[in-house]
Amino acid sequence: GSSDDSDAAPERPSSAAAEPSNEQDRSYLVAAHELHLSEVEAGRVALAAASSEAVREDAARFIADHTRLDTELVDVASQLGVPLPEGPSEQQQAELEAVAGITDSSFDAVWLSQRVAAHEQETALLEAQQSGGLSPLVDRLVSEAELVQEAHLAELTGQPAPDDPVLGAPVPEGNGTATVTITESPTERPTATPPTPTETATATVTVVPIPPPET
Repeated sequence: GSSDDSDAAPERPSSAAAEPSNEQDRSYLVAAHELHLSEVEAGRVALAAASSEAVREDAARFIADHTRLDTELVDVASQLGVPLPEGPSEQQQAELEAVAGITDSSFDAVWLSQRVAAHEQETALLEAQQSGGLSPLVDRLVSEAELVQEAHLAELTGQPAPDDPVLGAPVPEGNGTATVTITESPTERPTATPPTPTETATATVTVVPIPPPET
């Protein structure tokens, strides 16, 4: 006769068990989730309280980007069986409450300063995961988050983003002179440092074609 073992269906490993991960992966998922939630909430606060249109534009972008990143993160955490907190960390929550309580014109500068610090903290999270993580699923999250983080930090600090179209402008063909005028107005985006006078820089590029070889 057949044994009981022959009739029993083999156990199938769970999706969490099938995906490799380590403590660094789990630590990153928790910390990045808290950061995304904090940035979304900070964006909502700024939409309601910021006096600068530039700050409100940053806030709307941060809400959209961090919501998208966190949706993908939550899915990966579910696949790896990693439980996530329901909100930002206590420190992040305290910072959110502090900036939300500002009712004068200093709000924008304080909010921007907090966002720069948060995105610099995210840099440390990403670097730690890149050096010690195991999961390919988390690695993909990190690759996408890194691009968003670089763009956000460039926006906050007033530096050109890596894919800034100004940096990739094509050189005109043939004879000619291309003039690029860049005007920066410090009043558009409040900063934590005193503004400098408006500056206009003009770059002139002269293109001289190479004559064809003599025959």
